[in-house]
Amino acid sequence: MNDKGNALFLILIAVALFAALSYAVTQSGRSGGGVDKEQTTLAAAELIQQVSAMRSYITRLYILDEVDQIKLNDSAYNAAGDIYLPDGTKTTGRTIGIFNTSEGGIPVQYPAVGVRGDDSFIYMANSNLQENGIELGSASLDEFFWQVVSQTACEEINRKLYNSATIPTLTNLGANVLRSIGISDEVSGYSNLEMLIGSAYNIDSGTFPICSNFGGTYIYIEPIKVN
Repeated sequence: MNDKGNALFLILIAVALFAALSYAVTQSGRSGGGVDKEQTTLAAAELIQQVSAMRSYITRLYILDEVDQIKLNDSAYNAAGDIYLPDGTKTTGRTIGIFNTSEGGIPVQYPAVGVRGDDSFIYMANSNLQENGIELGSASLDEFFWQVVSQTACEEINRKLYNSATIPTLTNLGANVLRSIGISDEVSGYSNLEMLIGSAYNIDSGTFPICSNFGGTYIYIEPIKVN
């Protein structure tokens, strides 16, 4: 009888240990998901801060009328630098690289690893932003940052900006009347950072800044200079 009782006792202990192990594994899996979500949330906040720092620097230079065009690189101030125009032509004017720390710029910024859909910030200077069909500024073309991110990161960005994870649809309203041409200003020493002067479009996302869904691609747009 004692042997049977001992055997039953051992079986109950084994069942309890198995249940405890299963629970631990389940909780571990849930914890990992929580860590991933937390990392994405922190990375989304970092991305917003990075763009904010770049926007503040660029805005200051434009307000003080110190340059005619910002370069998304570390180039020195140039009183006769290349100025790319929305119609695909170029002229000369005052330019400087945003990452030229020796002349007051900010340290080079890369999109936060936990949110980016690719490795590059794109600085658009040739498209027109609209909110619900109304020009954000005038009919003139605007300057803004455009960053491809993951869907989860897109939700977290909007949650940070508006306390809502809703992702609106970005609408391409067709090519701008100005002729467009692809010209990219490569960053010296930074292969995945560039200023893009390409096709000019009217785009509408309801509100800005925002992260929107553009045909399955999630894009964070932050206006820099609204014209």
